[in-house]
Amino acid sequence: MATDNYQSRYWDMEWVGKLPTDWEFIKNRYIFNFNHGKINLSNDTPVLSLTTTGVKIKTNLNFGKSTENYVGHQLVFPGDLVFTPRDFDQTPILSGVAKEYGCISNLYFVMKTKKEIYNEFVNYFWWGIKYGIEYFKEFSYGMRSSFNRFQFNEITFIKPPIETQKKIVSYLDKKTKMIALIIEKKKKLIELLKEKRISIITQAVTKGLDPKAKMKPTGVEWIGEIPTNWKAKRFKFIASMQYGESLSTEIRELGDVEVYGSNGPVGTHSNANTKTPVIIVGRKGSFGAINLIHKKVFAIDTTYYIDRRCTNAELTWLNFVMIAAKLNDISVDTGVPGLSREIVYNKAFPFPEINEQKNISSFLINITNKLEQTINKNLKIMERLLEYRSSLIYNAVTGKIKVN
Repeated sequence: MATDNYQSRYWDMEWVGKLPTDWEFIKNRYIFNFNHGKINLSNDTPVLSLTTTGVKIKTNLNFGKSTENYVGHQLVFPGDLVFTPRDFDQTPILSGVAKEYGCISNLYFVMKTKKEIYNEFVNYFWWGIKYGIEYFKEFSYGMRSSFNRFQFNEITFIKPPIETQKKIVSYLDKKTKMIALIIEKKKKLIELLKEKRISIITQAVTKGLDPKAKMKPTGVEWIGEIPTNWKAKRFKFIASMQYGESLSTEIRELGDVEVYGSNGPVGTHSNANTKTPVIIVGRKGSFGAINLIHKKVFAIDTTYYIDRRCTNAELTWLNFVMIAAKLNDISVDTGVPGLSREIVYNKAFPFPEINEQKNISSFLINITNKLEQTINKNLKIMERLLEYRSSLIYNAVTGKIKVN
């Protein structure tokens, strides 16, 4: 029974619930024509890449998954829909409408729509059900969480009248553009706050807290001048960095002590190899990343660690001065780029007396905590905006909001 121009419909998409009465369900096989069969035969054809923001011309062919030769890839024409049929459980990439001519990997589905279907609406629809209900992740097949063409053809599409499709696209274009602009402003603000944080830390650990202090040159570029009662010491005379230990996945998942890698917590373990607090330094992966932890942790083999047994400096101050030194600029070109302990040991650091180290730490803890709070507040706003965008798209393409 229809109510308020809506009716309940239940096929293989019962999660939709009610649809406007002039909307219909239709299988993909009735609305898409797959690639026209035209293959790239030229090395001069622009190479396209499917990204989270659409189909883009790939300007750097040495970046990402590239091949030496793109002859044999399928051709893409303006207006074609490009869809990735695999890894729905992992990839944030899904689909896009091509704006330019080019070629793209044969792993993608390249399609044209039949009459009464607006390509941009299809793209919004796919994104809506991806993030609205994780449809593709839940209804894909196999270990790669994928569809083949036959399975894709049997997926149901929600089809409003063509004019309604165009109205929805126009509405979502405007709304998502507004959201994107706000998110971009938040990103820039966060970057400025992070830069301010580094600037304040660097100023405090290299110049101290007394603006009237007399200075002397160090001859070290990143430090510049320091107060006359400070010293410039090589790191090996300040602290030693211990190697984290190797743990199996099974061991990482046991116990009650946090296991720490280059990028942060990766599990727990019952025995810590450090006392609190401890500085975790990325050795592989996110090499040079600095984290000060105020609880028992197990530093794994992608890290170095420094605790109170490893330094004659105040540990919180040491954390700040290591951040200012930007150790991520130091890498060793081995099989896996990483942080060289020997290079760090021979790097010069400013070194005040222990009481001044503690004063600098107290000052920086207070001011950086406030900056971190502001950064986290804006990150949460960005997260809510992304959730709102996903909800907006899902509700628009499934008829749950009326678009004029």
